[in-house]
Amino acid sequence: SATGYQVKRVNSQTWEEGQITYSNAPAVGSVIGSSGNFASGNWTTVDVTSLVTGNGIYDLGLTTTSGTNMNFNSRDATSNRPELIIQTSMGGSAPTATRTPTSAPGATPTRTPTATAGAPGNTLTFTTVADARVSQTSPTTNYGTSTTLQADAGSTQSYIRFTASGISGPIQSVKLRVFCTTNGTNNGPAAYLAGSNWIESGTGGVTWNTQPTLLSGAVDNKGALATSSWVEYDVTTLVTGNGTYTFALIADSNDGVTFSSREGASDPQLVVTMGTGGFAPEPTITFTPTATPTPINAAPATSTPTATADVPVNTLTPTATAGTPENTLTFTTGADTRVAQASPTTNYGTSTTLQADAGSTQSYIRFDVSGISGTIQNVKLRVFCTTNGTNNGPAVYLADSNWIESGTGGITWNTQPVILSGAVDNKGALATSSWVEYDVTTLVTGDGTYTFALVADDNDGVTFSSREGASAPQLVVTVGP
Repeated sequence: SATGYQVKRVNSQTWEEGQITYSNAPAVGSVIGSSGNFASGNWTTVDVTSLVTGNGIYDLGLTTTSGTNMNFNSRDATSNRPELIIQTSMGGSAPTATRTPTSAPGATPTRTPTATAGAPGNTLTFTTVADARVSQTSPTTNYGTSTTLQADAGSTQSYIRFTASGISGPIQSVKLRVFCTTNGTNNGPAAYLAGSNWIESGTGGVTWNTQPTLLSGAVDNKGALATSSWVEYDVTTLVTGNGTYTFALIADSNDGVTFSSREGASDPQLVVTMGTGGFAPEPTITFTPTATPTPINAAPATSTPTATADVPVNTLTPTATAGTPENTLTFTTGADTRVAQASPTTNYGTSTTLQADAGSTQSYIRFDVSGISGTIQNVKLRVFCTTNGTNNGPAVYLADSNWIESGTGGITWNTQPVILSGAVDNKGALATSSWVEYDVTTLVTGDGTYTFALVADDNDGVTFSSREGASAPQLVVTVGP
């Protein structure tokens, strides 16, 4: 393009990738930067430093004054997807150099940098949050509360789910660890990545008939496994960062094997080792005299030399200053739905609306929270009231997160999750076409999965947008230093 494009700020984060059109696209703001001329088949780069202030969600709009159509790869392309590249320096503010004179004989100083090592790698160990085996011979039986997991070719396989959070550096290795109990094997199972949309036990609990889909090929297929020993699977290629992961153990031999489940004595574990992230701190530079001073105007051997004045040597001592400012993390819901007493077996997981009406309809909203690295100052649940306001809005509660949004086993009135807290931030009148903020600070303690229930105590019902609607629910977490 001979003209290029402009990158503009987009202040709204209420648009949905699968639903945005030219007509409902959010407004763009001021120009942040421009690409200038560029040729096809090349990367283009625009400096957006002024926009990005720290952790958070940033929306950008691309516009042009050119009449020439420009096409770029999207994130759905197989290569050359859009990238945001952030270069950081050492933590805190830049060091302040303090000049401290020290006495030393006159000499030519040399700079001796003393490098300080960067932070070492960290190891995070997660225990499973859900696990179960399924059996072909009992295709409708759920084993989610069993103390054992099993794998036997064609007849029994097991699923293990983890929620990984706090991963903040490059991943070096990831190990799935399971404990082989009373039944070893000469030919152990392989590990696979599987879908995480399944329930461990109870109503809708996973069975052979409802087991999740496999998402990868076999990884680290094992040979002989001894009883009473830990087995480690290398699943590094399957874990890309924070998130929820399900691993399937599937055998290709009928010499079955038994492992401990999380209800047993030795929970399965996921061990993530991270490398050194960021940049090493700046070196401390010390000036050290290396030459021997030579007297000025030296006299004959019988005379006393005239000493010269000492020459001060300067030492630069970096002084670290202020710490990290507040960060705001905004999460969009990963699953949401309403349930209705009048249709107790109907699932509404794909509906564009959430509703709350006393005794008849309530809604559930789930978030996966990760990246919280400081003190939580406040947490807001934000929902958008659409076409039906109310004079008496619902309260928010914490609920169990073991439910499926839609499809097989999808949540209904009869299978809705258990409420885990009392009412928090009970609302009064709510206007249509407006965002409603619930203070849920007391319910969020850090990284993890959280489900919030909107339950009304009045039959003047209210309607909110779901994640399938135009304005998905949000969880806004403000973290202090």
